[in-house]
Amino acid sequence: MYSLLLVEDEEVIRNGMRHCLDWQSYGIDEMEEAENGRIGLELALRMKPDIIITDVVMAEMDGIEFVRRMRQELTDKLIRVIIISGHEDIEYVRSALKLQVVDYLLKPFHTEELEDVLRKVVEACDSDRRQAEHLAGLEEKADRSRQLVRERLLHELCHRPLSAEEISIYSDYAGEHLSFDPGCRAAYIEGSMLREGELRALEGVLAIFPMDQGAIGGVIAGGDWLEDASVQAWLADTGATVGIGSAAERPEELHHSFQQARISFIDAKESGESAITVAYQSDASDKKEWILSEMATCEAVMLDALERGDQEALKEGLQAYTGLVRRFDQAKPDYLQAFFSMFLAQANRHFAVLLEPSAQASRALEEIGATREQHALIRIFNDAIMKIMEAINSRADQRSVVRLVKGYIRSSFGEELTLAQIAEHVHLSPNYLANLFKKDTGMTINAYMTEVRLEEAKRMLLDDNRLLIHDISERIGYKDSKYFTKLFKREFGLSPSEYRERYG
Repeated sequence: MYSLLLVEDEEVIRNGMRHCLDWQSYGIDEMEEAENGRIGLELALRMKPDIIITDVVMAEMDGIEFVRRMRQELTDKLIRVIIISGHEDIEYVRSALKLQVVDYLLKPFHTEELEDVLRKVVEACDSDRRQAEHLAGLEEKADRSRQLVRERLLHELCHRPLSAEEISIYSDYAGEHLSFDPGCRAAYIEGSMLREGELRALEGVLAIFPMDQGAIGGVIAGGDWLEDASVQAWLADTGATVGIGSAAERPEELHHSFQQARISFIDAKESGESAITVAYQSDASDKKEWILSEMATCEAVMLDALERGDQEALKEGLQAYTGLVRRFDQAKPDYLQAFFSMFLAQANRHFAVLLEPSAQASRALEEIGATREQHALIRIFNDAIMKIMEAINSRADQRSVVRLVKGYIRSSFGEELTLAQIAEHVHLSPNYLANLFKKDTGMTINAYMTEVRLEEAKRMLLDDNRLLIHDISERIGYKDSKYFTKLFKREFGLSPSEYRERYG
């Protein structure tokens, strides 16, 4: 429903207009009146109406001045204005148009004329409201999307050091620069009564993500998180054990912090603590910090080898990685289990689409969790990683991903799609997906997307002659209609208008 302000200095006309229409049938349920522009301005500032109907020639303040002042002072709302006057002076019309007046009625006018104008104005208000609701919905969706992407970024940073380019890709996908909170820490949590919703709601929790065997990983704000009353109450309620890494001042340090959190957790379990453990303490004498840094390098090498299908590089990476893990405190099984399962889960997530269903990885994680003997753990881990390589380089599985990407593009071509967004949809790295798609189809993802969009443009051109070229361009994902026209002519030898004229 809408509100309307009627500003008219002739009482007879005001009364006539008030009773000549069934205003509620037009969706107007609130109506105020003013006898001149000065009073009208006071009312307009107070009620912020959706529609104003105002006379031009009035005492104290005329209609043009009233609308001008109203536009200056009410900048947070677009109000639809109808001007009525007994003058045909073109200067009045020009002045009114400059003030975004939607129509201009000359006295005396018939009720039918007012109805026609009012109907048009109400339709415009309806359109404004739908657009506002649509934009609000998009903004809400965008906010949720940005939060999810930010959590995904923190998740990935915990599991592997990302390059500046990869972090930039996440920012592009979110539609804004994703800030990193200096001093944040990674956490690893286990407990029989963990509930993600409760943990997510705690003060200072920046991100959480489920781990293998019911554990939860997360990123918390810097400072004394464990000293917060709500955190302590949650710990007391759940009896959880928490390992926390050292503060990360840069994005690439978060992976190191998460490795420390796993070590801190293991140390807490061994000491018999039932609740929390303090943040990880560096011990330079046993070179753990150096080992963690080298492990991160090995993990990056192994993921790259998996993407490229380089079996020799993968075997070398596995040998170096297992050697580093074994250097923790005489290769205690807890460390082997923790780091083997963490990388296995990371690889499984990194190639999630190519590994569905991931029964093999799940079985390997269960076997690692149930095995304590060192050589058996290494064998299970190596076998699982080699089988992942076989799976992600399977031709059939690769083609299923290409089909999935094609389907996503066909259903979303009207959006401003980027390679990063498409890669995020199928949970693969952009470079890997781009190479995979080109190898299977012989064309780039961008070329395929252009093909889909232009074919849809051809259909729209012939199906609806009322559609403007600009509208078609926007509907298929091109905000710049000139670029669309150039692209269309390059592909088909005709401009969109010429194509419609020849084949329509």
